[in-house]
Amino acid sequence: MHNLCYLMLWFLLSCTFFEQGYFSEEKMNYQQYLRAQNALEEEDFLTAISELKELQERTGSRAVLENLAYVYLQNQNLEEGLRLVLKHLKEHPGDFELRLMKAKLLLAMERWEEAKGDLQIILFNQKMSVSELIQDPDLQEY
Repeated sequence: MHNLCYLMLWFLLSCTFFEQGYFSEEKMNYQQYLRAQNALEEEDFLTAISELKELQERTGSRAVLENLAYVYLQNQNLEEGLRLVLKHLKEHPGDFELRLMKAKLLLAMERWEEAKGDLQIILFNQKMSVSELIQDPDLQEY
């Protein structure tokens, strides 16, 4: 009788866990994102890149893609960051946030004219004002 009670208790608890999403893919993705953020805080760029790259490939998340591009910028892995952003912009040319990231990468690579073109597109489409661009800490150093 006790074994049957234990079996039923185990079954009810396991159903509750599944219903609440304890073993869900979303939780796994979130945990991987947290690992990437922790690695970034510790300036372990290689681990952050590895975690974000895997997460972005699995989920296709645009937010993760932007975060990954930013890590590439911080880590001076500029060519890889630019490749990633260009691939996205080919399919989504109106994504001004990633166009701004492209400009930042180009500035870091000292490709001034190309960066200037992207910044002009952002300004022309009134996605950001000149004062907002001036206040961007990543742009201030250029």
